[in-house]
Amino acid sequence: MKASIGFMIVAAGIGIALGMTLFQTFIDLKTESAAQMQENQELKIHIARLLQETRVQMNQAVLSGTLASGCREDECLMRVGDGHNGYVVGVGKFKGFYRVVQRSAWGETGDCDTLVLIGGTETLLNEYTKLIQQGNTVNSLDSQSRIQFNLDLAQTTRTEREKILNSTETTPIELVVLNPLPGGKGVSACYSFVEILKVK
Repeated sequence: MKASIGFMIVAAGIGIALGMTLFQTFIDLKTESAAQMQENQELKIHIARLLQETRVQMNQAVLSGTLASGCREDECLMRVGDGHNGYVVGVGKFKGFYRVVQRSAWGETGDCDTLVLIGGTETLLNEYTKLIQQGNTVNSLDSQSRIQFNLDLAQTTRTEREKILNSTETTPIELVVLNPLPGGKGVSACYSFVEILKVK
């Protein structure tokens, strides 16, 4: 009888411990979900600010722009006109791996941090392929016609930088980037067109 009671006490203890573990897991998942929702909300706010700033910069030019693709998590692009030739602005994704590329501009040569793009937001990839084909030499195509895109690693944290530097063709990384209106002419050889928002 004592053995039976002892077994019931042990079983009850295991049940309580298991229940507490499952409850904690549920709390952790809820917290993670809430954090993801907060991150998504912050990204939407960032997009809204970008569009407002662009309106100011372009004196209402964005008002005649059109969405280049549907807005969804980490992706929202608009094609603008009025002297900007339908340039794409907004937030999109790049998927690829790190490579150092030597570039020259304005009489100087430098080793540039680049991401060889193997995927991402199609509208953004098409935009930069078109710019390269039109003669823009800030970025380039490699021998397999993949975009070698300049990155400004100073925008990243140490952990994010390590993720980028350690990426390879078989273990690529994904970046969420802000693509603003381009600056003026005469940029440096390693100039990057985008702002890195997130490294996945």
